[in-house]
Amino acid sequence: MRRSIAITALVLVLLAVMLQPFGIAQAQETQTQYVYTSQPDAAAGKDVDIGTATSTYNRGVALILAGGEPSSIDAVNRILIQFDLSTIPGDAQIVSATLSLWAIQDYSLNARTLRAYRALKPWLEGTGNGTADTGNGATWITYDGVANWDGSGASSDSDVEDAYIGSVNMPAGTNAGTVTATQHDIVLSPDAIQDWVSGAMENHGLLLRMDTENNDRWGFASSDNATAEIRPRLVVVYTLPEAEPTPTPTITPTPAYLQEVELSSGNTFLIERRITYGDSAVVIAALIVWITMILVGSVLIAKGFVK
Repeated sequence: MRRSIAITALVLVLLAVMLQPFGIAQAQETQTQYVYTSQPDAAAGKDVDIGTATSTYNRGVALILAGGEPSSIDAVNRILIQFDLSTIPGDAQIVSATLSLWAIQDYSLNARTLRAYRALKPWLEGTGNGTADTGNGATWITYDGVANWDGSGASSDSDVEDAYIGSVNMPAGTNAGTVTATQHDIVLSPDAIQDWVSGAMENHGLLLRMDTENNDRWGFASSDNATAEIRPRLVVVYTLPEAEPTPTPTITPTPAYLQEVELSSGNTFLIERRITYGDSAVVIAALIVWITMILVGSVLIAKGFVK
């Protein structure tokens, strides 16, 4: 019995010596997430709708962004919107992105899907209110007041991408006109936002359009709206690369050695270990455990527990 206890004690000490240089396992740290939130006002915001009814008129300062076709007339509107992402580091890894719009006007009778496409032209917001040709912002015909879209209403695949990067289902309305503000979230593809942030693709914002554009117009608050809480908002969650640790000088490690531990006459164990001497605290702790092992072994032998 004594012999078993002694051997067990020595084995535990040996394990402590062997495992000590590796330290105590730490719980894996969760990578820090950062949140970019932008809900700009009229001065900082960039959004405009373009429509067939006033195809040469810019609506850059309008309070409403109209999308779809109203039930009363044959006139289609689409929305252009862009956010400044320059404050997000270029090496950030995008986790999620959500565009929120608040519907404040209902001229719809059909349920539709509002889809978001990445724009490919450097469109301008302009300063018009939809009553005159200002010549300085996007319209149904031009993307900057001068140069034409390749397809009217930004309908060409050289104006916007073919594939949409996010969407939201819009309910059938009641053609009620002005309504209480209701939030609608478009979950955007993180990869699409990643391209903008990394510089792989130039950020020209988004074109929003209804999938059918027939009796389905909703009006959303623009960045010019007086109520700050219902202006368009973009929330992007991202992470950053872990900082590389600063290298510290280390003594060239001993490749390996054999440590002989004598338990009793004729019983020896050879233990191969590798120790790096870069961390002095680790080495000192290992020496303390090693000395303790020798002392414990000596006491056990002196007491006659190991024979």
